[in-house]
Order: sequence, then structure tokens, then C-alpha cells
Amino acid sequence: MILAFHLRVAWRSLSRTPWFSLAMVGSMAVGAAVWIIARTTVVAQGALSLPGRPVFHAGLDRVGPDLSEGDLRNVQAFTSALVSWTDAEALLARAPGAATMTWASRAVIAAHGHPAAALETRACSRAFFALFGFRFSQGGPWSAAADRPGAVQPGAPDSEADALPPVVLDARTAGRLLGASAVGRTVSVGGRDFRVVGVLEPYQRMKIYDLKFIVQTRPDEVYLPVHEAAGLGLWPEIVVAGAPHGGSMADLMASDDHWVHVWLELPDAAARTTYQRAVASWISTLPERRPAIATLRLRSADHWQRENFRTFSGYQLFYLFGTLLFAACVLNLIRLLLAKFSSRAHLVGVHRALGASKRSVFLQHLIEAELVGLGAGVLGLGLSLLGFSVINQLILDRPVVFLLDLEGALVLLGAATAAGLVAGVYPAWRTSNLVPAVFLRQG
Repeated sequence: MILAFHLRVAWRSLSRTPWFSLAMVGSMAVGAAVWIIARTTVVAQGALSLPGRPVFHAGLDRVGPDLSEGDLRNVQAFTSALVSWTDAEALLARAPGAATMTWASRAVIAAHGHPAAALETRACSRAFFALFGFRFSQGGPWSAAADRPGAVQPGAPDSEADALPPVVLDARTAGRLLGASAVGRTVSVGGRDFRVVGVLEPYQRMKIYDLKFIVQTRPDEVYLPVHEAAGLGLWPEIVVAGAPHGGSMADLMASDDHWVHVWLELPDAAARTTYQRAVASWISTLPERRPAIATLRLRSADHWQRENFRTFSGYQLFYLFGTLLFAACVLNLIRLLLAKFSSRAHLVGVHRALGASKRSVFLQHLIEAELVGLGAGVLGLGLSLLGFSVINQLILDRPVVFLLDLEGALVLLGAATAAGLVAGVYPAWRTSNLVPAVFLRQG
């Protein structure tokens, strides 16, 4: 009952000065919205967002007596993350469960009625989507048969569409090229027709599975089975050259160049130990190389992220700016509340003279500040939705589609409410601690 009374009094107090109240709520809402947008741009790049799966990156450490210390350090930085095609096949053959090889490339994509464009293309296996928690808004991943070389045999399937190799598109690419319904439609990739089997949902956390994300944040847009990508000659974006070889894709696949990532699921310590022993046994049978393969290096997804990726400084500066702006809005709210509470000092004096306690006066004014914070949080939700739309339009080379998810909405409401509480403590304390005589003189 007492709390309900204080809520009614606080609401009437805010209603008596609507424009002043709107200024307090609006200024806080702007600060909270900018802060949550800035926070989301950083948090979205801060985790692989894996669905609780024990996913590991498999690399091969190399040693070479003919390398200087500096050269060896540079070689290890890339060759322990990237492996050759033949090494990737050997690592996958010994994987106990879900596993994928993958590399990044660019391919020219075209659809009927749309001009061709070079898009970020990912070569991967079917397991790639489950390992990294991708969800589909339409269709799904291709079949396991599509991961085998020569899986599509023209003329054998029942229809011409079934004879086409599969492709998965991200939501933005599918919408731009094919509209609302993309599954079953045909697109041209590298001059060859492919059938769309799935469309990915936009993801809100960056998925770091390739060294390319160290230097650029543009997400992948087209996903192809590895053998189809190799058949198209989709040259990888990052290649650590080994011995000289020819310039064809077949030459690259037969070479000792390092350009493939290998990810696999190892559910427990026993599986990791078994896999390490199997790979060690394979390494012991290899002919001599320079630099020679020494050991398998397994890195968890979190370890891989910490080792190879840092949030881009522009987003960190934006987060710092948003935090400072939010703090400035809290300080401004303190100033505005002091002004508002002081303007009705004579009314508070009457209440105190009639027997209202300090605690009651403090609680009433604190609740009023909390209502301002809560209103700022609700208004901030709408402003942030508008802000995310603008950010996604302005930043074309963004790592993900920035969205306000349930976690972000709860954080925003909690932060705005907490800010109202913090901002209201001093003005409410100051008002409740003035003696009634001072209030009455002001009246």
C-alpha cells in the first residue's frame, strides 16, 4: 500500500511538469540507446557463439632447422592454423565425429534479373553449419553425399534441378537475389548453375572460424561444398606458399601450401587423447619435409578467438563514446532532478511539518527518479531499434547484422533503471535531509 501511494504521488509529480519530465526521460533514453548500440557492436564480435559444443581447431606445428628464429615465428603463426589440402584430408579422416575443412574465397554470383557481383564465399562441409551453430530460416544444409567428390552426376537424378550442385546463401544475399522464397531456385556461381538448398538466419554474434577475420569483418555470403568450390577453382584468400608449383587449383591441392582450416568436434578428454594419438601415428609415417611437421595443435574455439582476433578499434572507440555519453546523461539527470526537487521545496516542507519522515520523503523522490529511468529504458528500446537500422545501412563492412536481441533489451532496461536509481539517490537524500523550517521559509 505504501509503495502504491508513493508511485501515485511520483506519477502525479511527473505529470504536473510534462515537458520537463519528457526532457529528463528523452535525454536518458538517447544516452541509453547509444550505449546499448555501441555495446552490441562490441559484444557481437566477442564470442564465437557456439551452441555449447566442444569444437576444436586442428593445426600442425612445424619446425625447420633452416629457418631463423624470426622466420620460424612467422611461419608458426600461420602454418599452425592453416594446413595443406592433403594434410586436411588426413586430419579429417581421423576425426571421431563431426568435422569440416574450410577456406574463404570470392566468387561471382548472378541470378535472373540481377547483375553479377563478387561475393564472400565459404567452402566447407555439411558439418560446418552445426559446428558453428548456424540456423536456417529456409531449407537446411546440403546432404552428406554432396560432400563427396563427384557427388552430382548430371543425367542421373530425376530432374534437372536435382542434378545441380547445392549452395547455401545468407539471408541478405538470398533476399537481394531471389526474394522471400529462395529454396529450390537457381543461381550462377562462377559461371555454373547451383540449386539453393538453404538460407541462413542473420546471426548476432560474430563467428570467428577463419584467419581472414583478422584483417576484415565482412561476413560470408555464399556457402559451397568443398569439392564444388575446388572444381570452380575458387582460390583461397590466404595462402602460405610452400615449394613452387603450377598455377591451377589441382596444383594447389597437390602442393604443400597451407590454406585450409580444419575444425572438429571432440566431446571429451578421452576423444581428444585418442585423436592426438591417431594424428601422431600418422605424422610418424610422413616423409621428411622442410619445415617438418612436429605435432598436432588443438585449440578450443575460445582459445582460437583469444589468440587470433581482437575487436576492431573503431568499435571499441564507439563503445567508449557510448559509455561516456550514458554517464554524462546520468549526471545531467542528477542536475535536472535537483532542480525539480528544489522547485517544490515548500510542498515537501509542509509534508515534513505534518509528520512525514525523512525515509518517506527520500523514498518518494527516489521512486520518481526510478520512473524516469524506467521510462528512459522503454523509450530507449524504440530509439535503439531505429539506431540499429541506421547502423546496418551505414556500415556495409560489418561483421554481422547488428540486432537488439532479448539479452540486449534486458540489459538496456536494467541499465536505464539502475541509472535512474543512481541519479536519484543524491537529490532524494538532499531533499529529505533539509529541515522543515527551511522548506517553509522557501514557501
